[in-house]
Order: sequence, then structure tokens, then C-alpha cells
Amino acid sequence: MPIDREVARVYIERREFPVPDVLEATRKFAQPELLVADEAPASNVAFGADAEPETSTIITPFPRMNS
Repeated sequence: MPIDREVARVYIERREFPVPDVLEATRKFAQPELLVADEAPASNVAFGADAEPETSTIITPFPRMNS
């Protein structure tokens, strides 16, 4: 999707910066009216368990792996 590529481009341009700084710099792109907040406690599920996720899609930056 084009919007996914745009998000990736914005994060790639900032890959050398600490994550908190990137999140602060990209705050102006936020659209909080699109979020649906639910303040119910999240369940604690082991990694190996078969359980449906309680969240929808989340897009976040990936740290760059240095070899």
C-alpha cells in the first residue's frame, strides 16, 4: 500500500536517531481520531500459546541490525 511505503520512508529517513526522538518528530503525522482506545487490562499469554491477539495492526520502526 502506498501509505505503508510513506510510513516506512519517514522512519528510514530517521533510522540513525533514537526511537523516542523519532516518535516525537513524527508526532505531527499522528491521527489520534483514528484510534479506538480501550482501557481494559490486557491478558498475559505465553509466547508458545495459541491465543488470538487482543490488538489490531501496529506499525513501528525496526532497529537496524549492524553486522
